[in-house]
Amino acid sequence: MGGLDWAIVALPLAIVVAIAWRTQRHMRSVADFLSARRTAGRYLVATSAGTAAFGAITAIMYFEIMCRAGVTITWWEIITGRSGVMVMLLALSGFIVYRYRETRVLTLAQLFEIRYSRRFRILAGSLCFFSGLINFAIFPAVSARFFVNYIGLPQEVAILGHAFPTFGLVMIALLGTALATALVGGQLTIMVADAAEGLISGVLYLVVAVALLTMFDWPGIFHALSDQGHPIGLLDASGQAVFGAPAGSSGNWLLDPFDSPGATQDFNIWYVLIGASLLVYLYMAWFPCQAM
Repeated sequence: MGGLDWAIVALPLAIVVAIAWRTQRHMRSVADFLSARRTAGRYLVATSAGTAAFGAITAIMYFEIMCRAGVTITWWEIITGRSGVMVMLLALSGFIVYRYRETRVLTLAQLFEIRYSRRFRILAGSLCFFSGLINFAIFPAVSARFFVNYIGLPQEVAILGHAFPTFGLVMIALLGTALATALVGGQLTIMVADAAEGLISGVLYLVVAVALLTMFDWPGIFHALSDQGHPIGLLDASGQAVFGAPAGSSGNWLLDPFDSPGATQDFNIWYVLIGASLLVYLYMAWFPCQAM
């Protein structure tokens, strides 16, 4: 990476960190720390929630999906995905959120104790704690490896004569930044910082989209995704096909949404239906949603 590349990474990060640091002066109570005093408007909540739901591991997930199922899964996610019609209908209906706000609780744990018992609150908190440990053992590790390989960082860094794996240092930096942001101003800082990050990311997404459309034309994209561009799929080191056109599928199985979900081995119709079911079943169950 050159100087311009590092500037593109460092400048938005510096802006978000500065905004997060400035917002700490507005935190004056426990309600500010836990739920941002529930004074955020719909645009701030929508932008911050959308940004918080998209991380490096989400990008890696979509890389694999696009590699194996093409752009077809994007069509289905317009209806069943986290940014699709189902989420919009759930949000407009006030499902869970309306009654949750009526209770005036600040955390899900508080709601569990009021609705059920203190023992249930401890049980739920323990499950959340241990699942969080597992989560923070996987997500930051995957994100760190992504940044190390994507940016092209060296695998090891010499510090005071000792070699340390770059992967571990990047993971510590990611966790440290997230922890510092949370402790500086709680949910208030997180929400404002995520919203600022979302606004900056939106502009960068548009720049990337325009650049890609300028570099590649539609006929070339169609040719690459059709069986004309990949007649047998990707090959592994031994020359065997890793994946290719499923039996009975059309020549455009990476482009036709009504062909791929029923034919693709990994991301088929069951993947779509399971995702839609979990979207409703687990709606607002993610712990950071307690401040909504």
